[in-house]
Amino acid sequence: MSDPRGPIVTPAATVSVGPEGFHRVRITGTGKLSLEDARAMHAARLSLGAEGRGLLVLVDIATRPSPSREAGEFTRRPEVQRLTRAMALLTPSVITRHLGNAFLLAMRPQYPTRIFTDEAAALGWLETFADAVATQGEH
Repeated sequence: MSDPRGPIVTPAATVSVGPEGFHRVRITGTGKLSLEDARAMHAARLSLGAEGRGLLVLVDIATRPSPSREAGEFTRRPEVQRLTRAMALLTPSVITRHLGNAFLLAMRPQYPTRIFTDEAAALGWLETFADAVATQGEH
C-alpha cells in the first residue's frame, strides 16, 4: 500500500507512506526544526493524502531534532493536529528517548503518542489504532 508518488523530500525530513499505509516521517535535519520545516512536512503529508483524515504516523527522530517555538505552535494548530490519529516516535536508544520527551513537550499533541526504540513495537502499537482510522473514514 505504498504511495505511488514515492517519498517527498523536504529540507528537514523525508515523508512517505509505508507498506502498511501509515505515514512515515524520517527527520533528516539536525538541530532546530524551523516553522518552515514544520510547514514543509505538513504540506508533504497533505500531498500524500492526509487532508481531513486522522492517519497513523511513525516519526523517526534519530537525528534528535528540537522544534523551534514557532514550529511547536504550528504543530498544535487544529488543522495540523487533525491529520493524525496516533503517532509513534522512533528513537535509537533509551538515552535519546529522553530527548524524545522534549520533542513531545514542544509539540503537545492532542492524539495518542508514544516513544519507542524498536520499530516493530512502534508499528504494532500504531496497528492498534488502525480500526479506528478505518471506521473514521466510513462516516
